[in-house]
Amino acid sequence: MRLSRFEGIMTTPNMKHNVAINSVTRVTYPLWVRVAALVVLAFALAVSGPFGTFGTTGFAVRLLYWGGVVLALAGVAMAVMRGVRWLGVETPSRRDAAVIAGFVLGFVPILYLWTRAVLPQPVYDRPDLFALAIYVASVTALVRLVARLLPRLAVQSAQPVHAPPAAPQAPRLRRHLPDAFPDAILRLSGEGHYVRVVTTDADCTIRMRLSDAVEDMQGFDGVWTHRSHWVLRSAVVRSGYRRGKPVLILKNGDEVPVSSTYAPDLEAAGLLEPRGMATASA
Repeated sequence: MRLSRFEGIMTTPNMKHNVAINSVTRVTYPLWVRVAALVVLAFALAVSGPFGTFGTTGFAVRLLYWGGVVLALAGVAMAVMRGVRWLGVETPSRRDAAVIAGFVLGFVPILYLWTRAVLPQPVYDRPDLFALAIYVASVTALVRLVARLLPRLAVQSAQPVHAPPAAPQAPRLRRHLPDAFPDAILRLSGEGHYVRVVTTDADCTIRMRLSDAVEDMQGFDGVWTHRSHWVLRSAVVRSGYRRGKPVLILKNGDEVPVSSTYAPDLEAAGLLEPRGMATASA
């Protein structure tokens, strides 16, 4: 199976580790898959015998009849779609009308003549040419409607890939902070028996263990960069090296050190640029 065309929107947040894809792709299956699908469809119709063919004909006749119908349907479908593309019909409504007209004009006469040639009299006398035209037009219109709606439903239901769950409004750590302190916490740093809580334009020191403070940030997507530093993923804008040592640079301009213990995980997450790449880009 291959993707023949990309029709959609790809959005990438700041960091490489979190890519949200909202796309619709048109899939083209290999020839053998399409042939196998037609064979299975013809066999299923022969076994079930719809439209009165089960009680009036044997299995061999039904298989011949429905095999011919499926083959004719596939051929007409290819011809109609190529004809619509060749005519350059662009607006969806006109394209749908052209497809319906093509199936009525191309498939209905074949279906009518094939029915009269293969099936016994009691079967082919039931639908006349006009009734077949109405039926084919209705089914084609329904198929076109479904084909039009499915991509829209796929786009509406598409979810970001590897996107972290939505964070709560405020972390539990907020209860340890002054009332006027901002909620948008960027990082936590351990300083002995104290923790420094940093936001975009403010910081505050509270007496507690860093591990407990990180626990109170549950629900917010963050990473350890050092045994004394924890940062929110969304706060990181880029990485760099200072005097040969890696750092993460946050949206407020702070540079947070990265220890060798956590560097591999941060590189794998796309938060820290490997040293070799950083040297080459420099």
